[in-house]
Amino acid sequence: MVRLQFACLVMLIFIAVIYWSIRRVKSYSHRLFSVSLILSIIYTINDMISVYTVNHLETVPPVVNRFVHNLFMGSLMIEIFIFFSYTITLIYDREEELKKKRKKWTVPIVIALVAMMFLPLDYIETEQGNYSMGPAVIGTYGVVAVYSVMIGKELLLHWKEINKYKRTCVLFAYGTQIVLSVYQAIVPTALTSSLGIALINLSVFLTVENPDVHMIEMLRMEKERADEANAAKSRFLSNISHEIRTPMNAIVGLTEVLLRKEWPSEEKGYLLNIHNSGNALLNLINDLLDFSKIEAGKFEIVDDTYDMEQLLRDVHILGKVRIGNKKLELKMNIDPQLPKQLWGDGLRIRQVIINILNNAIKYTEQGVVTLTVKIVETEEERVKIYISVRDTGQGIRQEELSKLFDAFTQVDIKKNQGKESTGLGLTISSQLVELMGGRLEVASEYGRGSEFFFTVWQGICTTEKMGDFHAASNQVEDISKNVYKCEYVAPNAHVLVVEDNEINQIVLQAILEPLKIQLDFAENGKEALEMIKNKKYQVILMDHYMPVMDGVETTIEIRNMEDQYYREIPIIALTADAVEGTKEQFYKIGMNDFLTKPVEMKKICKTLQEWIPSEYIVKK
Repeated sequence: MVRLQFACLVMLIFIAVIYWSIRRVKSYSHRLFSVSLILSIIYTINDMISVYTVNHLETVPPVVNRFVHNLFMGSLMIEIFIFFSYTITLIYDREEELKKKRKKWTVPIVIALVAMMFLPLDYIETEQGNYSMGPAVIGTYGVVAVYSVMIGKELLLHWKEINKYKRTCVLFAYGTQIVLSVYQAIVPTALTSSLGIALINLSVFLTVENPDVHMIEMLRMEKERADEANAAKSRFLSNISHEIRTPMNAIVGLTEVLLRKEWPSEEKGYLLNIHNSGNALLNLINDLLDFSKIEAGKFEIVDDTYDMEQLLRDVHILGKVRIGNKKLELKMNIDPQLPKQLWGDGLRIRQVIINILNNAIKYTEQGVVTLTVKIVETEEERVKIYISVRDTGQGIRQEELSKLFDAFTQVDIKKNQGKESTGLGLTISSQLVELMGGRLEVASEYGRGSEFFFTVWQGICTTEKMGDFHAASNQVEDISKNVYKCEYVAPNAHVLVVEDNEINQIVLQAILEPLKIQLDFAENGKEALEMIKNKKYQVILMDHYMPVMDGVETTIEIRNMEDQYYREIPIIALTADAVEGTKEQFYKIGMNDFLTKPVEMKKICKTLQEWIPSEYIVKK
């Protein structure tokens, strides 16, 4: 009579031993399955004991028999409730939501457990043995049926939400339960409940609760949560970028306009400090955005022809400005055999050099900072370039070298207190070099200086060599002398600026004043639509975020208008949102180009020269 139950008990103990001897992810579903295993073992033991007591009614006191059957029926009801709860965990991921839902589903089981203790219990005698029957047993199986229906309902409502792999487990376990329950109802004397519970636990163990499978599933869920967090961070960076860049547009733009004019030395010094501080803040913002792009795997290296000689001249000027009044010499050790023009991502090469050069200058109070660029290997169409920045500064302790390239980290904090840094410059530089196929390395002796160096392959675009490199000047150049001057005017060109911020309107008007362009302003997209119906413009400068109708909506409206003019007029995005993907969004809806705020004189002049029809351009 108890052979089947005994076999099920052995199977359950075997599953439990394996399950608890292997490392597992301790999740809410894991705890439920652990409880299910324990209850299943208790239930199967109770089932075996109840079979014995019901077949020895003449020797077992009625009170003892009833107590054993109460344990048997109660553990069966609780087990089916636990299986129901476990099934729900396959649909809902969050523990708080599960607990909230489980509260209302607990009420029926509590009522059933109390009622079962008072309902009559009868017995049936057959040739094969005695069996329990009566209202108590029927009520117990009724509870099993109710929760089975509830499980079926939840599965039907949320079937598509369940992971494909989990569906196999649920389908087998639920199907087993239904088949054996129907068989039990048809043949009341069949003792199949222990078999059903054992098979349910086995199917769950071999699929969803398999430690390896469960670990993979948990990792998948954690990845999804990490992706959601990363998306939220990107949205935050987009918003903060926009909020900071908008006022910075006014600070940097208007300062550049003012630097065109003659000022007394003291006032000019103030303006230069404002300009430099504004650009320093923008560099910090750009570091955060670059790090976000790299971290999200959305950063790409863009290869093109670039002028290495001009790149090094720019680096030298910026380095001298950074040195300021320090008793520090900047040496440029440039290989005369280096080709003047190379193929690669010159912008990122420049960014890495400036990052490590700025660090060297920042942490070196006196002595020498040396930039070395030389060829270490040559092939037919490319060269391997070694780039190094060596300083005579404070150096880095050996124990801190390992964390030097970690994000948001600054070494020797006490000594470097007060020196501005996001702790991202070297992290970004290291990852940029890796994206270009190299590796940024460091050698340092504390108290005597450091050297940061890397090698990258670059294509050769010209046979012309660098020769003796001559820096632009031995003196710090006045940034006001380097204010970009456009080489053309367009007095007959009409440009519509769609911009809701009054200060930004003033900035654009001041920056574009030397071009003598005819500017009109609209404060939102709706106003712009009315203006372009009444006047033909050569170019539209379109802000991104605006009230009433934003730049994206406005551009779509313009491109959908019937006249050919509306489908062809150049629309250039103006945005403070520099997060990855923004540019692609603008091109997709029909914009022609993209300018980020703060708007630089050099960039806007070149962009407008490209899109204003040539007949409107007058060379100076």
